[in-house]
Amino acid sequence: MLFVDQFEEVLTQCRDESERQAYLDNLTAAAKSGRVLLLLTLRSDFYASFARYKTFADTLESNNYTLSGLNYAEGNADWERYLKDMIHKPAQLAGVTVEKQLTERITDELKVVKGLLPVLQMTLTGLWKD
Repeated sequence: MLFVDQFEEVLTQCRDESERQAYLDNLTAAAKSGRVLLLLTLRSDFYASFARYKTFADTLESNNYTLSGLNYAEGNADWERYLKDMIHKPAQLAGVTVEKQLTERITDELKVVKGLLPVLQMTLTGLWKD
């Protein structure tokens, strides 16, 4: 298995077009070989940007699983449970406890945020650093 997180950085960080094309060609060949399971995470707003890389785009389009957003919906008990798990479980693994009031405040604030995962990540990272 080859896991590449934040795959959009192929577009945003790589400045050499021939290097980018070679990388995408290699990933495509690996995926098509059947010997490699390729798992990419990619922000949905970058998905269409790969269309100009035809062979890779065809492979991406025919072999993807899209996760829906985690946006708040009134009465959705799962939303709050998922969010609390995202806050508490990593803390538990690190041997710390997150106060209930902090979790409630974060949860309440995120109800109005679209695309909340990066905001949650930034918030929790800031809390850990301080």
